[in-house]
Amino acid sequence: MQVAAAPAHNDMHARCAPRPGPELSIVIPCYNERGNVEPLFRAVAAAVTRHDWELIFVDDNSPDGTIEEVWRLARSIAACAVSCVLTGVGCPPP
Repeated sequence: MQVAAAPAHNDMHARCAPRPGPELSIVIPCYNERGNVEPLFRAVAAAVTRHDWELIFVDDNSPDGTIEEVWRLARSIAACAVSCVLTGVGCPPP
C-alpha cells in the first residue's frame, strides 16, 4: 500500500478558501452568571476594539436567567455577534 505525500504547506493554504466570520471568537463558560454577563461583555468590547469579534456563551441551564440576559444583550448590541449553547438542553429561541 502506498501513502501519498502530504501537500506542501503553501499548497494547502492556496486551496483553502477563507472562512467567513469574525477573526476572534471568545468562549465564555457560565453557570449562574446573570449579573456578570453585561460587565464582561463591556470589558471585552473595550479591550478588542481593533478586531472583528464574537462572544460565545456556553451556559449549563443556569436557573438564574443567565441565558436570558445573554439574549437581551445580543438583541440590544449589533456591533458583536453573541451566540449561546445550553449544554444538554438546546438554545431557547431569541
